[in-house]
Amino acid sequence: MKALDRTPSTTCFLFALALASGCREVATTGDVTTIAWSSWVRASVLIVCAACVVGTLVAARRAHRAAGWRGPAGLTTLGLAVASCFASLVAYVVVADRLYLTPDEVYDHRGFPWAREKRGFRLDEVARVTLRDVLERRSRTSVRETYWDLHFRDGHMETLDPGDLWDASTAEIQAHLEAAGVRFGGDPTHLGLPSDDPFVVTIVGTEYHLDSADPRESAAAFFLGGHMAEMTSPEHELPLSATLRRGEGPAGTWSVTVRDGARAVTLECALDDAGGLRQTLVRGAARHVSTGTYRVGERELTLEVDGATSSLMFRTD
Repeated sequence: MKALDRTPSTTCFLFALALASGCREVATTGDVTTIAWSSWVRASVLIVCAACVVGTLVAARRAHRAAGWRGPAGLTTLGLAVASCFASLVAYVVVADRLYLTPDEVYDHRGFPWAREKRGFRLDEVARVTLRDVLERRSRTSVRETYWDLHFRDGHMETLDPGDLWDASTAEIQAHLEAAGVRFGGDPTHLGLPSDDPFVVTIVGTEYHLDSADPRESAAAFFLGGHMAEMTSPEHELPLSATLRRGEGPAGTWSVTVRDGARAVTLECALDDAGGLRQTLVRGAARHVSTGTYRVGERELTLEVDGATSSLMFRTD
């Protein structure tokens, strides 16, 4: 079972409750710190969910008495009742998350009670954690999401989209990581977003240039700046991230071009059905071709090129 993802309405609802109720509960037992949404948040969500379920069930019963289930009104009301029950379960499961800070790990348990998922990382494996804001399009709206980039000691990087509880507990996580010797870049509004120069992406004071002569730096700038998620392909209707969210395979030829006046840099990725990858960086008359592999997980597309590993997170619709 996949872990639950955030939606704009869930996020707004949680933060509104957080402001009104004290947000979170932080408890330390021995050397383990547990962070959870406050009891007021959980109780408020439970009350609202119960009211929605009862209201839709009452409406469904009245519709059934009036015209049975076969009429349009009866079917619509029954569908709303079922959807309300499921949405209420999802909402309560979201606020039931638990975040744990231990001497060895930072992780949470989330998901449905019968399929709880543990997600996080070990402190002895990660050298640095940075936050990165990405503007994602969902249906007709744009949502700003905060991703946690984990820079491992062996040189590879993974991206984590942990959820609202992690984002609300950034201060506690930062203090825990720094006490364990893990560097932390805190303010997401200054991390991973293009600077005034659209060809430059800054991560904790380190600049990555899209038009760098080093192809690995250029590819990293495409990834960290969020350009890779917007790659398009003639074989697919939607950009790469949206295609993955729909559950479609990424095989095909993808490309994205960043322009600024006379400057232009293009990244092309040809993904075959067997997990092979051919990456081409085009800067003026210069072309650099690399080969590698890719794999698609439940929530991420992982690319391995030139000895570097990067993960593009996505949600399934």
